[in-house]
Amino acid sequence: MDALTITQAGLLSDVEQLRVLSHNLANATTLGFRRDVAVARPFDTHLDQAGVGASLSTTSATDIDRTPGALRHSGNPLDVALEGDGYFVLQSQAGTVFSRQGNFQVDSRGRLMGASGSAVLGASGEVALSQ
Repeated sequence: MDALTITQAGLLSDVEQLRVLSHNLANATTLGFRRDVAVARPFDTHLDQAGVGASLSTTSATDIDRTPGALRHSGNPLDVALEGDGYFVLQSQAGTVFSRQGNFQVDSRGRLMGASGSAVLGASGEVALSQ
């Protein structure tokens, strides 16, 4: 493996770490956000898999840090937080999505909505509140 290939692999790994860091900083104040962690394989793992003429793999995996953040009281009775594992289930235009962001509001039809405008789903469909 030549020096240029090794240098390229290192630079691409640095770019991925910078992307993850930027993503984390941009979402630092997003309710329910859990930071991403760049996961890189040790260099010797690459050597074990690389034969003569093989190139160094530069793909880094990204994992989610599931450590809970600090809870904040917002004063809004519709703001809720999850402790432990779990996600809120919402129905967006693109389909079912999962979120830990618990700042909800009620729309004009009495449906419980997420901050993105997606309806919150319960066991039997959209959650509706009586007003």
